[in-house]
Amino acid sequence: MTGAFLSGAHSLSCSCCGTLQRHNAILKGPIAANLNKQGYNVVTKHLVLDSFGKKAVDAYVSNPYADEPKTVLDLTISCPACPSYIKNAAATNNDYCTKSAECAKHSKYDDLAKEVNCRFLPAAFTTYGGWGAEFKEAFVDPYYKKEFKAARKNGESGWAIINDRLRYERLVAATLCRENARMLASTLDARSRARATHRSARPQSFVADSAADS
Repeated sequence: MTGAFLSGAHSLSCSCCGTLQRHNAILKGPIAANLNKQGYNVVTKHLVLDSFGKKAVDAYVSNPYADEPKTVLDLTISCPACPSYIKNAAATNNDYCTKSAECAKHSKYDDLAKEVNCRFLPAAFTTYGGWGAEFKEAFVDPYYKKEFKAARKNGESGWAIINDRLRYERLVAATLCRENARMLASTLDARSRARATHRSARPQSFVADSAADS
């Protein structure tokens, strides 16, 4: 087991450490619940877009009562501490990580989504709790702006709407934190098991000599 495997950045970005479980916790938890509240139907299962069965998205989002295109959604969670994101541009653009992830997803899925008469939208997040602009501009900002405007029109302060948005964002952040902690703990457990295996595999004479030296 190498030092790279045990690094925090690797532990929070490698599939062997449980990225899929974190991914599903975010998508099928707070995101799906909030979209349902907005009136969207959310199908959270892998939807294959190509004939080879290798390019699948995470969710299909539609609202039969809204005048907007059906959306295929793919979620991605990136770690800004990964070497691939440590660039000069990241020092001056706080959304460098999520924008890079969004561009990569568009390159992969845009044309395939058009073939099934849908728009493609990446839902990009970071392990630090950052949100990609595209998802917020499509499914967060418009809804809460509309709700706030309606509340003010009815003579309300609008605080309930602001609080609801804050609760949603905090729930996503809390889910990310919980899943990140689980992934890091899993890595530490793997490290402990590897050390135990290594110790038990050493020749008995070496173990005896080490004990005598101590």
